[in-house]
Amino acid sequence: MFLILILSLVLIWMQVSSLRFLAAVKNNSSILNQAEQVEQRMPKDRNMSFKSLPVLFSLGMVLFFNLVEIGYFVFSVYIFNDFFISLGGSIMVGYSIYTIIKFVPQIKVFLQKPAQYLKQKTMGLERILNLVMSSIEIVLCSYILIKLLIKYKVF
Repeated sequence: MFLILILSLVLIWMQVSSLRFLAAVKNNSSILNQAEQVEQRMPKDRNMSFKSLPVLFSLGMVLFFNLVEIGYFVFSVYIFNDFFISLGGSIMVGYSIYTIIKFVPQIKVFLQKPAQYLKQKTMGLERILNLVMSSIEIVLCSYILIKLLIKYKVF
């Protein structure tokens, strides 16, 4: 249960940070300008295959964190057997799988043109989807945290 407690707090913190970043990008375009400056300093002759270390490391990190998140929601459904946790967990597992499927083809854009990737993730429909799913995840993790504290009679 300690693991669920820690993961709940970490996921809430990550999603709040994500929402703060999306709000900062909307209100201040200098973040995108800084990303473009970093992109300009990167060497242009970088030919990356899927066997290169940066690609494998990035893909591995994204897969690892998504699998931890999926495991968190599956374990929460198993432990609490609650309708809202089952519904929210199903939505979040589906979204995690969606992000993996969406990220893998764009990994070269992520590594070679990070500013372009950042613009794609913070504009239009993708931005709205990120806002909604981050909000749902904050509410769901808070609900799981409260259920955990009630189950173990902390309250």
